[in-house]
This record gives sequence, C-alpha cells and structure tokens, in this order.
Amino acid sequence: MSAATQHLLASQDARGCWLDFPAVGSGSDEWVTAYIGAAVAAVGTPAAQSAARNAWTSLAARRRWSGGWGYMAAAPTDADSTATALRLAEAIGADRTVRAWRARLFLGQHQLASGGLCTYIWPRRMVWQTGLRETYKGWCSAHACVSANAAHLARFRGRRRLRGYLQSHQLADGSWRAYWWYDEKACATALAAEALATSSDPADVAALERAVRWAMTDATRHPVITTQAAPDGSPYAMALRLRVLLLGKGGGALPLLQLPSLAWLLAAQRPDGSWAPSAWLRFPPTEVEDTTTIPEWHIGTMMRAGVLPDGHGLFTTATVLTALLAALEGGLLP
Repeated sequence: MSAATQHLLASQDARGCWLDFPAVGSGSDEWVTAYIGAAVAAVGTPAAQSAARNAWTSLAARRRWSGGWGYMAAAPTDADSTATALRLAEAIGADRTVRAWRARLFLGQHQLASGGLCTYIWPRRMVWQTGLRETYKGWCSAHACVSANAAHLARFRGRRRLRGYLQSHQLADGSWRAYWWYDEKACATALAAEALATSSDPADVAALERAVRWAMTDATRHPVITTQAAPDGSPYAMALRLRVLLLGKGGGALPLLQLPSLAWLLAAQRPDGSWAPSAWLRFPPTEVEDTTTIPEWHIGTMMRAGVLPDGHGLFTTATVLTALLAALEGGLLP
C-alpha cells in the first residue's frame, strides 16, 4: 500500500493533476485526477491528504460554464467525471464549497425519469463540441456504472432515486452491467454494491447480498480474472471483485475466496509499486443503448466499439489501492 501510494504521489504533476489513458485523445486529466485524488485521500497520511487537496484545487480552478468536469479540458462535461470529482470533494471536506454546489446542480440535470444518470444530457451540444454528426441516443441514456458512481455521494439530492434505479437494474445473477468498461460487470457491480452498503433499507441490503453471491460465484469460476484484453490476468478486475467480496457479512466461504484474490494482487504488484495497466475503457457507438448487441469489441484501437487501457497504469493502481484499503479495514491485512 505504501509503495502504491508513493508511486501515485510521484506521478502527480505540478498542477496537482494525474494523466492516464494517453491513447484516448491527449489523455484524461480531469476525470483521472478526480479518481486518483479520491483514492489517495483515503490513505490518510499527510502526504496523501496534501496530494488530494492539490488535486481538488486544480479541478476547482477549471472554469467550466456548466459547473461540471469532463474526461479532459477539451472534452464535453459529463456526469461520471463530475460525480468522481464530487467524491473527491467529499473525501477532503470540500463538498460545501460553491464549486461543489454548482457541480451537484449540473449532476442533477443528468438524472432521468428512471432515476438513473446519463453520461451526457445534450445530444445537440455533443455534435457541436465533438464535430461528429452522430446520434447520441446511447451516450445520453441512463448507465448503471455512472449511476452507481454518483450513488456514493452523501450530498446529492437524487441519491435515493439512484439506489432505486440500481435495485431495478440489477441483473438476475446479482451483478450490474457497465456501459463504458470492458470488464463491465466487475466495475458496475463494485460501485453499486459499495453504494448500497451504506444503506440500511431492506431492498438495498437484499440487492447487496445478491451482488456478493455473484462475486463469490465469479471468483470460484475465475480464480485469476483473464479476458481477451488481459490474457495474463487483470489486477483491475480482480481488485473490483475483491471489493465486492469484502462487503459480504459472514459465511465460511468468503475468507476462502477473499484471501486468494488478495494474494494474487499482492504478487502482481510491480517493483515501482504500480500494477500493470488493465482498466480497459471502451467506446460503444454513440447510438447504442444496449452494449450486449455489439458483436465485436476492437481491442487496442480508438474506433467504433474500440477498447483502450490506462496506458500508465495509474487508474489500475488507484483501483487496487482502494481494494487494499478495504481489505485492511475488513481485517484481511494486519
């Protein structure tokens, strides 16, 4: 954990930002900075807290007319990046600032009648900003991964409706399916389960239990998570599954599944404290709402239905660090 933290802190630039997914545009700084900032904020050391505050200061200085944030400065603002930045604000106690208040207003505009959040809300503005004369029906529909991310926000007024959306969109096997991630079930299920774990509502508790059962079954089938994109095993996907397993309450099988996952992650850490890039961001065609209808994803390309990784491994490392912190809190680490 210390080595991972030091690697992330050393990768922060003079602006207080992190940059990853370099093959996607010019790389993400706003969204990635928010994500890694929230991860290191949870470490709690003075250096990590300082890095998280610097990240927020950098993001708060971005003068977006909408009040939100995007993948990068040149990209349109979106609900997922904004929710991630607000999670950083809550982690460091900046959630009562005017900047955070404006961002919550922007986020609320993306909540649809279903209770879920769409990533983008204005199709015509997307055409104007991107120059792509596409139909953005898919990108402007509700997404489980984005909704689950925002459901963590304590000060978001639509939080209860988000939890209702998650309940109604849980799959029969107990998982959720992400829109933007190649490891679709791991990402969306971890975010949703962690959000529901903060609620005492019986329906939320039942949904969480189903998610843990999915993670138990999935871990039994795939002791080492491999995919076409990560044939040697995915630290990103493994960390997310471990985070779901750690939410389980009791049950003799849980420790037997948690410990191998944790051991594999520790063994996969690289000498510099990082983990290999394995957070594979995907790009459904803008008109597609149901990603299961896409016949083929194109690994390693920035095209329609393309899939690209976090080339610097910072996003993966922050994800694993969050899992290790959860393992520490859950008593799996001394």
